Amino acid sequence: VLGIALLVTQWKKVDIKSAWRLLLATVPGIPLGTMLLRGDYQRMGEIVLALIIIGFSGYSLFKPRLIEPIKEWLAYPFGFLAGILGGAYNSNGPPVIIYGTLRRWAPDEFRATLQSYFLPSSVIIVAGHGLGGLWTYEVCTYFFLSLPLTLFAIWSGGRLQRLIPPGRFDRWIH
Repeated sequence: VLGIALLVTQWKKVDIKSAWRLLLATVPGIPLGTMLLRGDYQRMGEIVLALIIIGFSGYSLFKPRLIEPIKEWLAYPFGFLAGILGGAYNSNGPPVIIYGTLRRWAPDEFRATLQSYFLPSSVIIVAGHGLGGLWTYEVCTYFFLSLPLTLFAIWSGGRLQRLIPPGRFDRWIH
C-alpha cells in the first residue's frame, strides 16, 4: 500500500524507460534463480550475491568517478541478474541499486524508480516462488509476522530520505 502511495505521489520522478527495461530483463531471470535455489548451486549463488554487495559497496565508498553515467541499455544485464538473485534469494535489490547509482539518479528519482521496479518485480517473484512450491506454512508465518515492521520501515524510510542532504545520499546508502 505504501509503495503504491509513493508511486502515486512521485510518478513524475520515475525513470520509466529504465524501470521497464529492468523489469523486462528481470522476468526471465526469476525462474533461473528459483532453479538455482532448489538445485546444487545454492552455495555458488550465495557467494556471487555476497561478492556483488561487498564489491560495489567498496567501490562506492572509495568513490571513483565515471566520466559519464552508464548507458540505459545496461538495464538489461543488471535486470537479468536481479531476476536470478530475486528468484533465488529474494535479493533482486543489489544489481538494481548498482544500476541506479551508476546512472546517477537524483535521490527522489532513485527512490521513485526503484519503487516502480520493486513493486511489480516482487509480485512476480512471489508468484514464481508459489509456482515453484516454495510457499510453506513456516514461510507464510514469517511473512505475516514481519509485515508490520516492513510497513513501518517503508514509511520511516520515506521520511528519513527527505532529511538526508543530496550530497550524502549516495554515501549513506552504501
